[in-house]
Amino acid sequence: MSENIIITGSNGFIAQNLIGFLKKKSKKNIIIGIDYNYNSKLKKNCDYFYKSDLSKYDKNLPIKIKTKLNNNFDIYFWHLAANSDIQKGSKNKSIDYNNTYLSTKNSLKYAEKLKISKYIFTSSSAVFGNSNKKLKESNSNLNPISNYGKYKLKSEKIIFDYSKKNNRIFFYIFRLPNVIGNFLTHGILFDFIKKISKNKFTLKVLGNGSQTKPYLHVNDLIKGFLLILKRSNKKYNLFHIGPYDEGISVKNIVKIFISKFNHKINVTYEKANIGWKGDVNKYVYDLKKIKNNDWSPKYSSKQAIKKTLNDYFK
Repeated sequence: MSENIIITGSNGFIAQNLIGFLKKKSKKNIIIGIDYNYNSKLKKNCDYFYKSDLSKYDKNLPIKIKTKLNNNFDIYFWHLAANSDIQKGSKNKSIDYNNTYLSTKNSLKYAEKLKISKYIFTSSSAVFGNSNKKLKESNSNLNPISNYGKYKLKSEKIIFDYSKKNNRIFFYIFRLPNVIGNFLTHGILFDFIKKISKNKFTLKVLGNGSQTKPYLHVNDLIKGFLLILKRSNKKYNLFHIGPYDEGISVKNIVKIFISKFNHKINVTYEKANIGWKGDVNKYVYDLKKIKNNDWSPKYSSKQAIKKTLNDYFK
């Protein structure tokens, strides 16, 4: 069945992979992208594109979008727009407030105006902060230590409030781990590639290398999204999604990374066990809920790292 698909943050890493997947799934899908950046190359991946700063509400935007929709199709609203630079957001609170929280608040207004069927939001493990226990969806002790995590959590809360007063829309929140794959725009591998392009013999690593986190390949992520949208039909749905392992350390990621080069690379680490203010050293998801919906990722954390690097350096 074909759909009207609206994607905020359409120029982003996950969005670009999602758009490619949805285009292959059905040529009749109508894909509408919204992003505050204009990129002529990425714009062509959408059937229609609107340049818009989601931190500011534009009453004309839903009017314009309505003219492009097929009235016989359901409308899926993918809210993927958010600040992706956690380090930068830690220095300037307004970045996450505007790009994450206000963008979510306004996207919900647009969703109501457009009379959508399903609203999908990508949240993060950062809503928990530091925890030595497996992170469950039912955990109520949420203490984010970064502005990124705080405004992801505030976004979750207003989505939950909307779900209680709107009986027509199905709401889905996915708490993501570290996601990697094609079209990377941030994260550890992006950082390593950027650094090595400037100096191919030296790699400075943030933190002491002990940081250990789960990594999910974007292909697995998208398949997980679509499976849950099909299987879970509650009005409000909250899922953790990730690989079925406890992650991979930065030191092991470094080993895999430098194995791609045929020359010696001098690797230096910092003394701190975190990479930046607001970073979490380690976390592990409890994935029983999504397992019960018969979802299983193809790649482990280590395999996802290797595949991403193999695809980049091939």
